[in-house]
Amino acid sequence: MHHAGHYKALADAAGTCVSKGQVCVTHCLDLLATGDKEMAACSQSVVQMLALVTAVQALANQDSHYLPGLAKVALDACNDCAEE
Repeated sequence: MHHAGHYKALADAAGTCVSKGQVCVTHCLDLLATGDKEMAACSQSVVQMLALVTAVQALANQDSHYLPGLAKVALDACNDCAEE
């Protein structure tokens, strides 16, 4: 039986973030398709955040020693995304 990792809560939170981010990027793309250019920065921000948070989720599930460093960068991306 596989034990729950040390970072299970972080992996679960990252998964929730990825799901919500995917909805957000779809919304941005829909608005961009209508000509709303103001969503370009938001779209770019959420795509970058998704790449990092997806990696955080994978590393958290593996109890990787790389996680702390990546998590700091991902948090910056999440904050930037929230500001957009």
